[in-house]
Amino acid sequence: MNYAKNEVLTPELQQHAAFAKTFAHPARIAIPDYLAEQNECVSSNITEEIPLSRTTVSQHLQELKNAGLIREPFQEHAFITASKQMKF
Repeated sequence: MNYAKNEVLTPELQQHAAFAKTFAHPARIAIPDYLAEQNECVSSNITEEIPLSRTTVSQHLQELKNAGLIREPFQEHAFITASKQMKF
């Protein structure tokens, strides 16, 4: 029996997969944990706590923002806020 891909892979399943993909990298688990402890911080503070370059942290923050897990837009000197519910 053949099924069309969109019949089996519903938008809801695709959304779940996209959310899971957000946490496919350990840094994207460590960053929300750190943010949940701090409640808010400047993005450069993350590089002091997590041994990653600013560029790498920025890329991971963008992925978290795209997934809707970071509530505030971020820039290098802007505050980042995260929900306490993000703690793993």
